[in-house]
Amino acid sequence: MRCSMLFILFLVPPVALADFEMRFSDGSVGAVGDGNVRFGDENEYLIALAGEDSVIVVSNRERTWMRLNPGAMDAVQAQMEAQMQQMLAAMPPEQRAMVEQQMGQMMPQLGAQDRAPSTVTMTGSDRSVAGYDCSEAEVRDGNGSIEQIVCIATPDELGVDDDDFDTLASAMRRMADIASMTPSADPQMDFVELGGIPISTRESAYGANSELVSVDTGSVPSSLFEVPDGYRELSMQDMMRQ
Repeated sequence: MRCSMLFILFLVPPVALADFEMRFSDGSVGAVGDGNVRFGDENEYLIALAGEDSVIVVSNRERTWMRLNPGAMDAVQAQMEAQMQQMLAAMPPEQRAMVEQQMGQMMPQLGAQDRAPSTVTMTGSDRSVAGYDCSEAEVRDGNGSIEQIVCIATPDELGVDDDDFDTLASAMRRMADIASMTPSADPQMDFVELGGIPISTRESAYGANSELVSVDTGSVPSSLFEVPDGYRELSMQDMMRQ
C-alpha cells in the first residue's frame, strides 16, 4: 500500500480534537474522531487509534488487516538481512559480489546509499481549491527533479487551530520515521516548515492528481475506526512474503 503524505498529516495522539472529515478528488477520505484517524479509500485505508503508536492497515479487497509499528519493521528487516547473509556466505566470492550489488537497493545494509532528502520551494503562486486559498510549492528529489507540485493551505484557512496543527505536524514526523524504515520508501517532507496542510497534490512520476473537495466538521461515526468483523490479521512476515 502506498502511503499518501496527506494521510500522515491526519495522524494524531490522544488529545481533544474536534471531529472533521476531508474528502479528496481521487476518492480518498481523511477522518478524525475522538483522537482516532482514518485515511484511504473504499479499497484500502489506514487507522491510527488514540493512545497507540502503531498504525492499522486494512484491505477491503483482500479482507485483511495488519498492525504496523517501528519495532515490528526493525525485526523483519533484521531477519531478512540475517537470511541474506547466510545465503551469501554459501556462494562463491564472484557470485556473492554480483548478488550484493543487485540486492543493494532492496537492503541498504548491503551497500545502498541513503537517498538525498526532498526539498520544497514555494513558487509564489496562489490559488483556490474547494473555496480554500492555498500557496503552491515544488517538491524536488535529491537530483533536482520535480516530484510533486503541492498547494498548501494555512491552518486558519481550513479552520484548524494552532494546537491541533502542532499535533498533526508532530504525528507527521513520527509516521515519516516509520515509513523511512522501508528501503523503498520515498523521503518525506516536513509540512510544518511550510506552515500549512497540502490540499492539492500533482505527482510528476505517476501523473496522479488529488485535490480537496470538501471539509466537514460534523460528527464522525466511531465505526470508521474499527476493523470490520471477519477480516484476517496479517503479520509483517506475511506481508513480506506476498
